[in-house]
Amino acid sequence: MRKRYFSGIILLTLIVTFFSCTTPAPAPAPAPAPPPAPIIVQTPPDTLMPLTVGILQRLFESNEQMANEIKNYQMILFGRILLERNYTQSTNRLESGKVTFEDVHVRDEITVPDQVEGQTMEMQIVNNEIILSVCFEREDRYANCQLQFSSMAGDPEGYFYLKYSPNGKAVSAGDARGIVSYGGPEYSIKFTGDKSPYLLIKLTQKDTDRVNSRTASGRKIQ
Repeated sequence: MRKRYFSGIILLTLIVTFFSCTTPAPAPAPAPAPPPAPIIVQTPPDTLMPLTVGILQRLFESNEQMANEIKNYQMILFGRILLERNYTQSTNRLESGKVTFEDVHVRDEITVPDQVEGQTMEMQIVNNEIILSVCFEREDRYANCQLQFSSMAGDPEGYFYLKYSPNGKAVSAGDARGIVSYGGPEYSIKFTGDKSPYLLIKLTQKDTDRVNSRTASGRKIQ
């Protein structure tokens, strides 16, 4: 009897040990959820718009304000401009009693690229024509090298086109269109297309709804 009792205990111990060994390990805790991605609000891109008289009228309350503050607004050229100038430099040299005259034929070429940025240095109004003198040069020594763009003050939709003295004759692509002063000397001017290059301005248009609402609080007589 006692032998059977010990046998039963041994058998029960083996059964408990077996099931305890085969019990699966608890599942790992789930990984924490990743933090929500930040919401990025895209700002509207700057839009290049042709500069018009109407835009200037909205920006400035008076011609005096325009003349003083227009230099703070970034101008951008639409259209490529090529300036050319030919001239002769004469020199004299004396060597071993012999004089040498030398004529050097110089050709200056200045390219004003399309989409180049510029600054308005001066604004004038002459006979109802608004004239903007714009510098596209980075170095201060070329600050007086300016091109003029103009539009009629009475035309709100008028663009500011390059101002120059035309040849007065029909020209084909690649031919000089006329003459323009640039930093003092006169240059022949070339550009592509039927229309003269004109000015652009960086402009962003936004539409905002706003409701002004309030309730009258009453007025009590004391």
